[in-house]
Amino acid sequence: MTQTTSLEETDLAVLRRRVQQLEALEAIRDLKARYSRLADRAMTARSAEAVDAVAELFVEDASASYGPYGSFRGRAEVRRAFEAVLPVGFRWSSHHFTDSRVEVRGDEAEGEWRFMAHVQPDSPAGAPIVTFYGTSRERYRRTGEGWLFSAIDVEFSAPPP
Repeated sequence: MTQTTSLEETDLAVLRRRVQQLEALEAIRDLKARYSRLADRAMTARSAEAVDAVAELFVEDASASYGPYGSFRGRAEVRRAFEAVLPVGFRWSSHHFTDSRVEVRGDEAEGEWRFMAHVQPDSPAGAPIVTFYGTSRERYRRTGEGWLFSAIDVEFSAPPP
């Protein structure tokens, strides 16, 4: 039987931390991908099931600011935003997030994403698709259910919503 040296134990501890960091990053990226799909579904289907699904991606005391569309505190208010505020005036949406930067510190993390959101207004009939661009600054928290949003702050850069 071989005896591990303190150097090997240190190397193993470093590798363990690095793997945990990579797993956290991947879980947060997956959270963001689910948010993108579920937000589009909530804004298009306008069903209670779709709205509940996107709200479940937030911790109970979350905050979400969507620029001119308003700021919302708590999971129930975020749910209300996707039910009654954000989809108003739009027939459908398609969100795309890129250029991510995520920093994990234990059970908390911060991220920044560039986004492009294609939307079709409800009126007039046959209205052209509008594309919004901007940045989403976010905070995440590891919970018993995995990583969830604790804050989202959306800043639109063009065109003005």
